[in-house]
Amino acid sequence: MRETITMLGLLGFFFLVMFATLSQGNAGGLIMLVFIIPALYLIKGHLQEQERIRRREEWEKTPEGQAYLQEQKRLQEEKERIEKESRLCELEELQRRQKEKEEALAQTKWRNFHEWKTMRDVDEMNGLDFEKFLARLLTKMGYKNLCLTPINDQGGDLVGDSPKGMRVVVQAKRWKKPLGNAVVQELLGAMLHYGCQMGMIITNSTFTAAANQLAGKDPRLALRNRAWLNKQIQKHLPREIPGFNRAEYEQVVKNAFPVHSQKPGLRFRRRRRMFRKGRRW
Repeated sequence: MRETITMLGLLGFFFLVMFATLSQGNAGGLIMLVFIIPALYLIKGHLQEQERIRRREEWEKTPEGQAYLQEQKRLQEEKERIEKESRLCELEELQRRQKEKEEALAQTKWRNFHEWKTMRDVDEMNGLDFEKFLARLLTKMGYKNLCLTPINDQGGDLVGDSPKGMRVVVQAKRWKKPLGNAVVQELLGAMLHYGCQMGMIITNSTFTAAANQLAGKDPRLALRNRAWLNKQIQKHLPREIPGFNRAEYEQVVKNAFPVHSQKPGLRFRRRRRMFRKGRRW
């Protein structure tokens, strides 16, 4: 009612102004009419919205309106509770899946760490797998803190601590023919580069008499051939994988033998070009 009276008042006012303008022969009244009609619709819409809000506020103060608001509040709280429970369920499901994934990874690492190998398996390994295998075997033998060297290894493949606590660098030579003096000289350079008190060469092949003679002049050097490697495999790697032990896994297996971040393929391609003669690739 109020908005109708207001609209009629405005409309009457504008028509009086327009009539006065036209009576004086001024065309401005027509232009004013073009703008007045849209303006009236805008004013009408605004007044209607204000009236709707006023009536809504008055209705909310009634018992019926109060009951409706309380019901809407209850429904909103119920919706928020359900959404919260849903998020909690999703989080619990994600945590469960993550735990299962970590457990599966732990079991895989455990099996790989304790897996038994034959010398034929060793002969078929690539260079990086051979290094990892030796790191695993040496850990079984009491060596600690073993890690793989970076790409530019300066003659060393593994660095760690011996059972007696001495720093040792290890060369992993998966070769087909006997190893000569060159690898012994290379090992001396690796000891100097990594600051180690001991140096060891482990191979699935053998050493020449000259290499054994040269290494025998320095008690810090040890040459380990195929026979020695096979004996250590039989002694330290069980044919059956032992049951999973969480304490041993956390202390030894979980973070064993960190691998350099660079791609190993470049490293082994470089060494393949250098030692193609006599080495099995």
